[in-house]
Amino acid sequence: MWSGAASAAGTADPSPAGYPPSTGGAGDGPGAVGRRRPRGGRGGPRAVLGAAADGGAPEPSGLSERDDASPPRPDAGEIVTLNVGGTAFTTTRSTLAAVPGSLLSRLADGAPVFPLRDSHGAFFIDRDPSQFHVVLDFLRAGRQACLLPDSRPALVRLAAEARYYELPSLAEEADAEVLRLAAKPISRGLVLQLLHSSSDGRLQLPATKLCGLVLSFLRLVDSTFTGCDFAGADLSGSDLGRCQATFASFAGANLTSATLAEARLERSVFRSATMVRANLAGADLRSADFTRCDLRRANLTAASVKGALWGGATLEKAVVIGVDLRGADMQGLVLREANFEGSDLSGAVLRGSDLSRANLWGCQGLESADLEGCLLAGAILPPGVREETRRGSTLAAGAGPGAADAEGASGSWTAQVPARSRATSTSAFRGREDGPAPRQGTAPQPRQRQRIVWIMADDLGYGEPSYMATDSPHGRISTPNIDRLSSEGLRFTSAYTGEAVCSPSRGSLMTGYHTGHAYIRGNYPYDGHDLPLRNTDVTYAEVLRGAGYRTLWVGKSGLGWVDNSGAPWRLGFDYFYGQPDQAGCHDMYPVGYNGTDPAAAGRPTVFDNTTALYLPQNVGASRERCMQQGGGGCWYTHDAWTNKSLELIEQEAARQRAELAAGAQEAAPFALLVAYTDPHAGGWSGEQETGAPVPSDGQYGKEAWPDVERDHASVISNYLDRDVGRIVQALQQQGLQEDTVVFFASDNGAHNEGGHDVHFFNSSGPLRGYKRALFEGGVRSPSWIRWPGKVAPGTSDQPWAFWDVLPTFADLAGANRSAYPADIDGRSIVPLIDGSGAYNASERLFYFEFCTDIQPWVGGSNRKGWTHSLRQGDWKIVAFELDGEYMLSNLADDLGEENNLASSHPDIVQRMAALAKGQHTESALFPSHDCRPS
Repeated sequence: MWSGAASAAGTADPSPAGYPPSTGGAGDGPGAVGRRRPRGGRGGPRAVLGAAADGGAPEPSGLSERDDASPPRPDAGEIVTLNVGGTAFTTTRSTLAAVPGSLLSRLADGAPVFPLRDSHGAFFIDRDPSQFHVVLDFLRAGRQACLLPDSRPALVRLAAEARYYELPSLAEEADAEVLRLAAKPISRGLVLQLLHSSSDGRLQLPATKLCGLVLSFLRLVDSTFTGCDFAGADLSGSDLGRCQATFASFAGANLTSATLAEARLERSVFRSATMVRANLAGADLRSADFTRCDLRRANLTAASVKGALWGGATLEKAVVIGVDLRGADMQGLVLREANFEGSDLSGAVLRGSDLSRANLWGCQGLESADLEGCLLAGAILPPGVREETRRGSTLAAGAGPGAADAEGASGSWTAQVPARSRATSTSAFRGREDGPAPRQGTAPQPRQRQRIVWIMADDLGYGEPSYMATDSPHGRISTPNIDRLSSEGLRFTSAYTGEAVCSPSRGSLMTGYHTGHAYIRGNYPYDGHDLPLRNTDVTYAEVLRGAGYRTLWVGKSGLGWVDNSGAPWRLGFDYFYGQPDQAGCHDMYPVGYNGTDPAAAGRPTVFDNTTALYLPQNVGASRERCMQQGGGGCWYTHDAWTNKSLELIEQEAARQRAELAAGAQEAAPFALLVAYTDPHAGGWSGEQETGAPVPSDGQYGKEAWPDVERDHASVISNYLDRDVGRIVQALQQQGLQEDTVVFFASDNGAHNEGGHDVHFFNSSGPLRGYKRALFEGGVRSPSWIRWPGKVAPGTSDQPWAFWDVLPTFADLAGANRSAYPADIDGRSIVPLIDGSGAYNASERLFYFEFCTDIQPWVGGSNRKGWTHSLRQGDWKIVAFELDGEYMLSNLADDLGEENNLASSHPDIVQRMAALAKGQHTESALFPSHDCRPS
C-alpha cells in the first residue's frame, strides 16, 4: 500500500522521474517565500508554538496534537511518498500519524481520505505545495525544529493548509505570526498617555510593536496585548495580571518581579527573557516558549503549562506548586531548591537536571518520571520511597521520606524514590556516579520560608537615629543598636511611610493602597474611637495567614476598636497584644477597665487578644511616682510590648522546633509586627499628652534641657534603641536570625507635640516639614532591613513606600498573587532587598493626600486644610488645595524643598498635576473640597 522512493525516511532525496524536486526536507523548497527568519522578535529564533503534548486537558483549539518531548522515530519500512499539487514529498507513516485525529493521521491509519494515486502510486493531494514542507517539519520534530515563513502571504497560505490538514495549533501560530508582522510601532510616551487617559486603567493594544520600550512598574492589569511584540522591553515590576497576551512575544524582555498572575499567555514567546521573581501564578501558559529563560524564584503556582518549552531555562528556587507537568520535557535544567510540592510529574523527562535540595514532597507520578543522571543531593521526596544504591542496579529498603543526600555533598548519585519503580527501567532514578555514598538514616532537610519581623517606631524623625542625624543643635541622640543593625543590613534614604499621620499610614501598610485610594485617609474620629478598616479590606496578615504563616501583632493599632471590623483579630492576626484605640495608644500607663467601675468603663484598655486587661498598678500614675527608683510599680506600655515580643519569639522558636521534630517538612513560619508608641507624645495614666513619659531619663537626666526634651531623647536611646537590639538578639539566641528578615521603620515624620520642639534635635534632619506635612520631613522614614546571608550591607536611595509592604510580604512568603486585590498601589521591593532583579522606581508615583481639618484638636501651624503631593523620579509637587498652585522641587538638587521651580518648569508642573489628580479618587469621608467630617 505504501509506495515511494527507497530513501532514508524524512530526507529530501531526488524525486521519482518527472517529479519536481521534493520540498520534504529541512531546506527551502519550490514553495518557499524569501528567507525564513527565525521567530522570537527582532531576529530571534522563530520556532512554531503549535504542538501540544498528548493527554491532559484539550488545547484551546479543541484538538490534542503531538508530544514534542517524544518525536516519532521514522521506520525505514514505512516510507511513503505524497504528491501535493504536483510536488513529491517523501516521509514516513509514523510522521503522518504524529498528530492523532488529523487528516494525515487518518491517512496513516489506512482511512481512504485521499483515494487518488498518481502514475507512481503516490497519494495525490490537490493542495498548495508551497508550505507542505513546514507541515512536515512540524509533524516530524514539533515546534523546536519548525520554522515559519517570513512573509504575510506565505503565513496566510500556511494557516489555510494547516487547517485543511486539521492541525489547529500550527494554524493558530501562523495566524499569530501574521498579527506580529502587522504590528505597528508605538512610543513609550504614547503608551503612558493612553494609560493615564484610560478611565479603567486598561490598555487595548492588540498587534502592537513595543520592542525595547521601558515600561517598568506600570499597572497594566486586565489589558489586551494579543499578538504584541515586547521583544527586549523592560517590564520589570509591572503588573500585567489577568492580561490577554496570547501569541505575544516577550523574547529577551526584562520581566523581573513582574506580575502576570492569571494572565492569558497561550503560545507566547519568552525566549531568553529575564523573569526573576516573576509572578505567573494561575497563568495560562499552554504551549508557551521559555527556552533559555531565567525563572529564578519565579512563582508558577497552579499555572497551566501543558506543551510549554523549557530548553535551557533556569528555575532555581522557583515555586512550581500544584502544576500539571505530565510528559514535560525539562531535561538538563537548573532546578535547584525549586518547590514542586503537589505537582504531577507523570512521564516527565528530567534526566540530567539539577534537582539538588528541590522539594518534591507530595508530587504525583515520580515512578514514571525519567530522573536518570539528575543531581538529587538534599532533595525532599514523598513518603513511602526507597533508596536506590549507587550502582543503580537494585532498590534497597529506604528509610522513608527525607533528604536524598547529605547537605553540601559534592555531586550526587541517588534519591529516595517511590517504591513502585517503573517496570521498564530500574535505573529511572539513577543519579550520577561521581558523588559520595549516602548517609543512612539522614534526617529530612526541611524547607523553611523566612520569618518576618516588622519593628515600627511612632513619630520617629528622619534625622533622629544618630546615623542619620545632621546639624543637631543639642547633639545627636544615641542609638548604638539601630546604628549597628542598620549597618549590617540595607539602609534606605528614600523610604516613605503611608501618610504623614498614624492611622492612614498604618492602614496603607496593612492594605497596600496609598491615601488617594485608601479607605482610611486620616485620623478620623468614629464612634468614640477610630475609623476601622472594613471587612472587605484585605490585609497583609490575611495574605500571610493564607500562605501558612502565624501572624502576630504587639503594640499600637489605631485601625478600629474591639467591637467593629477593625479589631486586630478580624484583620487576619492570630494573636494581638496591645492597644487597639488610636487615642488610647498614647496613654503610656493605662489602667483599663476592671469590669465593675462605671467611671472607668470608657478608659482605653490593653487587650490580650480579646481579653481586656485591668492594670490597677497604674492608678494614680504620675511623673513623680513612675520615674522614682524602681519605676514606682508602674506598668509602662513600651516595656510590656518588648517583653511580650521576646516571649512570642521564644514560643514560636519552640513551636517550630517541635513541628520539625515531629516530621514536618516545614515549620509554619511567623510574621511579627512590633508597633511601638515611641517617641510619640503621651501621658501619664490618661492625662493630656505631655511629651514622652518614660520611667527614666538615663544619661540625659543631668542635661539642662526641658523635661520634655530629656524624655524625648531617653525614650529613643534607652527604650526604643535598646529594645530593637534585644529583639534581634532574641532571634539570634533562638537560632532564627538567618531565616528571619527584620524591617525597621517609622509610621510618619517627627512630631512637634506635647511641648516637644521638632527643631531641638533637628528631628527632620535635612528635610523640610514634620508630622502632618506632605513635605519630605512628614513622610520619609529612617528605614532599614536586616537579613543575614541574603541582604548585603549597603545604602539605597531607591524610593518605596508603606503600600509596598503587602506585596513584598506576599512575595517573601510565596503567596499567590490572587490572594490580594490586583488594583493595589504597592509593588514588591524584594528585588531591591535581595538584589534578585532590577528595581527602578524612576517612573513610580509616590502620592499622598491629607486633611488636618478632620481633627478638631489640631490647631495653629499644623492646621492646613486639604493638601496633596506627588513624587516621580526626582521631581515633586505639593499643593494645599485640589486645584491650588503647586510648588515644584527637584529633590536631587534640593532635598530640603526650599526652592519653588514651578514658574521655570510649567510643563513639568502641568504633567505632574495631571498625574496627581489621576491618583486621587474622591472619598465621602475625606472630601477634597471640604475635608471636615460631616
